[in-house]
Amino acid sequence: VFSNNDRNKMTIQACTYGMLSLFMTNEELTDFLSHKNEIDVEKSRAKKMAIFIIAPDEKNTYNSLISLFIQECYIKLIRVSQEMQQRGRLPKRMNFILDEFANLATIKDYNAKISASRSRNIRFFMFCQGLMQLKGKYGYEAYNIIGNCNNIIYLNSKEMELLNYLKSLCGDVEFSDGNRECCKPLITTTELQHLSKERTGVEALMLIGRNKPYISFLPDIDQYEFEEYEPVPLVKHDIKEKVNVLSAHKIFTRYTEEQIKRLF
Repeated sequence: VFSNNDRNKMTIQACTYGMLSLFMTNEELTDFLSHKNEIDVEKSRAKKMAIFIIAPDEKNTYNSLISLFIQECYIKLIRVSQEMQQRGRLPKRMNFILDEFANLATIKDYNAKISASRSRNIRFFMFCQGLMQLKGKYGYEAYNIIGNCNNIIYLNSKEMELLNYLKSLCGDVEFSDGNRECCKPLITTTELQHLSKERTGVEALMLIGRNKPYISFLPDIDQYEFEEYEPVPLVKHDIKEKVNVLSAHKIFTRYTEEQIKRLF
């Protein structure tokens, strides 16, 4: 039989372990996060820089860390711009390119972020496989997220809800059959499902700003002429000081029995 104090203690220990379990089970991740931070987001205001986050696609263990990193970068950039008396607007544009966006953990207050990002000189690129995937992560706020996007580029999908949504966004076209005025969808769901794809590129539906919808041909990346660069080998920084893996047991052993009793 456990007393209320024992239950409270076990509950706090379980909650603490749940929040820290990701770091406890991966020693390399603990070492990385416990060491000196080498990412200086503030440098982006002075020179061009790019930060790549590469996570395994066969598991979503670290997706929450990616969302947390995006959240903290956004807050840091806004704070820096305010300190520079830029009224929340960055002197240099910051681009967040989020591939497989709907597979990431939800980003706190994301709808508010993208609605205000344009005035703060921040731009978000979100790549999703479908509307249902986005709704599964953000619920009906998915429509607000899409509504706050100035540009929408559609390639291909078999998802009827998305196809009908795009068809309604494109609107109708009016025409006359000689006796009466008629209207029909500018593009049908069938046409949306059968945009062409070739080795040299693909067709894409473009909803760009306040321009009228149109279908464009996007060349394959191999069709563009880029300068060739020699790949730079990645250098793994050696961690001189070994950081012990954190555990719930180690947390509570730092306190005396009397101190733990005061917590409950």
